[in-house]
Amino acid sequence: MTFRRIAIALLLLATALPLSGFRKANYKQADEIMSELKSHQAAESEVELIKMVIVDEDGNTQVREMISAVKPDKDGNLRYLIRFLSPADISGVSLLTLEKPGGEADQYFYLPALGQARQITGNQKNAPFMDSDFTFDDLRKENPEEFQYYRLMDEELEGKEVFVIMSAPANVDIKNRQDYPSRLLYIDKDSYNILRIEFYAEGEKEPFKTFNGYDYNSPEVDGATERPRRATMNNHTNSTSSIMTVLKARLNKPVPEELFTVEALQNQEEEDALLLKILEETQADDGKKS
Repeated sequence: MTFRRIAIALLLLATALPLSGFRKANYKQADEIMSELKSHQAAESEVELIKMVIVDEDGNTQVREMISAVKPDKDGNLRYLIRFLSPADISGVSLLTLEKPGGEADQYFYLPALGQARQITGNQKNAPFMDSDFTFDDLRKENPEEFQYYRLMDEELEGKEVFVIMSAPANVDIKNRQDYPSRLLYIDKDSYNILRIEFYAEGEKEPFKTFNGYDYNSPEVDGATERPRRATMNNHTNSTSSIMTVLKARLNKPVPEELFTVEALQNQEEEDALLLKILEETQADDGKKS
């Protein structure tokens, strides 16, 4: 059972600490693995057209389309812009995320009907994003500055050798904004892609939700992306799920700095036209990684 495996691993970790000076050659510690994961995910910019399907407990679906842009600032802190394009009743709803040194992030939620952005603070970041099973926090890449990591025993997942990493919030503020004290990350040893994340509530033996990433570097995506082609979040508590599928993507294209400002959230037609134009550029210059 997963809970027992975590308990045993933590016991072994505690007993092994006095011997840490005799580290096995070529044995990667959890922090080294997470650092390599961050390095593998690095890009000058990412722009993607994504389909989101939300499935309720009765199997009813909602289909949405959104555009996403990601770009680091001059200090390497990531900035994210997500905007819904359809259906019409949510077109223009936007989320701007600005990471700060130390791992925290400012997030702004824009509703066209209100005409202004609202800042998302504290445990609001752990609320469902637009009725999906993804929270506001889930829409960001893994940020090693926000968590403490512990390597557990390696496993095999869907025919691939994976690192199994347990993560816990790095400080009280991060812990207070989340409804889970720990996660298990399953990371492909060859590609450093995250294949699965299990989220655990306090004192629970089984995950209450699970993320799965499928089809990295898929030829079915028009262009290049660091994301999995298909990402699912399954909520085991209420039997719902959300699926995000990358339809079109471009890596390392010039994306204007002004897109990632609160003020720019209202300039939707101009921003959408610019991002859609990037997605229409040729794939040859994407700088896709091997």
